[in-house]
Amino acid sequence: MVKGYTGEPQEVFRVKDGPVALQVGIEGIVGNLPDGTLLLGQWQLGDNRLFGTFTEAKIPGAGTLPVCLVAGLRGVTVYVDEHGKNFDCPPGLGVCLDPGSTPGNAKTPTRVFLIQASGQP
Repeated sequence: MVKGYTGEPQEVFRVKDGPVALQVGIEGIVGNLPDGTLLLGQWQLGDNRLFGTFTEAKIPGAGTLPVCLVAGLRGVTVYVDEHGKNFDCPPGLGVCLDPGSTPGNAKTPTRVFLIQASGQP
């Protein structure tokens, strides 16, 4: 989830290109990373999706490790927009923007799904 938010199903946040911090929590773990781990990376806005790459994990009490994670979905994922209406986000790299997003006001749910990057050397 995005650091500073609760991760409730209808909760959305405003996004823009640039640095981001995610906090592992709410629904278990990312890989073997414990709850509370901070993932540091970058956002990049696309037309209808938000792309993210995460290269650093700050693990509470254990230090910092390099990671290679990207925002993405392995299957169709049902999201809830800020008005409580369900919408489907198709699989692939990136996560869907909230249907009410506009070019100057892009929003996405605060729960961000991550997958291990593949095809990297």
